[in-house]
Amino acid sequence: MKPANFFRAAVAVAVSALVMTAMVALTPGTGSASALTGIHPAQQQNGCYRQLIGTVSAPGYLEASAPSAGTYSIEYDITGSAFFDTYVNNTELGYVGGSTGIYHTRTFSLSAGGVLVQVAGPEGSGKASVYLDQACGNATGEIHAAGAGKCLDVPNITHTAGTQADIWDCNGGSNQEWTSTSSGQLTVYSGGDCLNASGQGTTPGTAVSIWPCNGGANQQWSLNSNGTITGVQSGLCLDVAHASTTDGALAQLWTCNGASNQQWTGP
Repeated sequence: MKPANFFRAAVAVAVSALVMTAMVALTPGTGSASALTGIHPAQQQNGCYRQLIGTVSAPGYLEASAPSAGTYSIEYDITGSAFFDTYVNNTELGYVGGSTGIYHTRTFSLSAGGVLVQVAGPEGSGKASVYLDQACGNATGEIHAAGAGKCLDVPNITHTAGTQADIWDCNGGSNQEWTSTSSGQLTVYSGGDCLNASGQGTTPGTAVSIWPCNGGANQQWSLNSNGTITGVQSGLCLDVAHASTTDGALAQLWTCNGASNQQWTGP
């Protein structure tokens, strides 16, 4: 869905006005789940920052102060069917949203100090809590399927694009070593391939495969504090099909339901 042109025009007028509605100093997290809700525990140890900077249901402006130079993104926790556009220091990052879920803009670099975050929206019906997130350092290791006691695996150590991931007894192989990157990807084979929602699918049952990393939204993943891994594009959970615990059980996207076959630990 492409947001209406009249909305873009309204955004441009609003941006030029530079009306500030809030100013929040970004402060470091303590490493606890309550302070860093939504940040994966493995990433908490890498000194992430995440701070609520406002709640929006109409075009508006937020201002934050970055605690240090680094890579950041704007996170939207959206309720409804709204699209939101984002400008950081007058640079447009593009629209996110369209349905209830958690979305991140593309990453951008900041120096320490003030940053103007201009939030335009919604186009459609909804609202969003808006966060300034500092990207975490990469974490590498096995991803364990808690319900099966096995590892997320690329079958037969293949590099063939489109191969569906599965679970297998953990063996320390390169096909079981995943890296959670600061840009939200889960890479394998030293970053050569990404965990991928096949065909950019957003429906339950979509195969989860490997594909050369291309920056697509279907290769973006959120490692959540409740143990789930969700696709940023779909909002669905990484799932072991049919709750199987056997070697070779396939990985897919499925509606999040709290079951053990949607619980993961690492990297």
